[in-house]
Amino acid sequence: LVVTEAAARALSNRPAEVLVETLPTVGKDLLAKGELALLRKVVRRVFTYYGAHGVPEREEVMRSCRALLDASGQAAQHQFSAVAVDHALKAFRQEEDDQALGALATLLYQMTDSLLHFSDFTRAGRIFAEIRDRRRHLIKARRTTGPGFAVLNRAVDAATQSLLMAEFQS
Repeated sequence: LVVTEAAARALSNRPAEVLVETLPTVGKDLLAKGELALLRKVVRRVFTYYGAHGVPEREEVMRSCRALLDASGQAAQHQFSAVAVDHALKAFRQEEDDQALGALATLLYQMTDSLLHFSDFTRAGRIFAEIRDRRRHLIKARRTTGPGFAVLNRAVDAATQSLLMAEFQS
């Protein structure tokens, strides 16, 4: 089930806003077919779109990414997270809007869960470190209110803590 070159070109030529809208279905299909190179191109375009648009469009990118994770099995979640983590972290470092920051942090926490299920501690650790650093920066800047900071300041959920403890004990 390999995507033809013509289909890949057609997908790559779609407007970025269409890619954002269809990411949950297109991404799931690409993951199922093992088309990670094409998925990387789609994710790069989606996050380029993210960086060039306003808050509503950026939040839509986050909703699409979360929807793709929600619609996928654990193996596909891990693959998508591995492909998208660098783009998501770059956006996270640059995001100034509190609402969008909260949406990004939620996505990043969701990615850590899928990464940890496959013992991808390096990527998960990078995410946790970025979240910690951003939280410290916001505290230093006295920006400790709002939904963005609330998401950054939340404790790691019990399932993730259990997974980490089990891995640590083994």
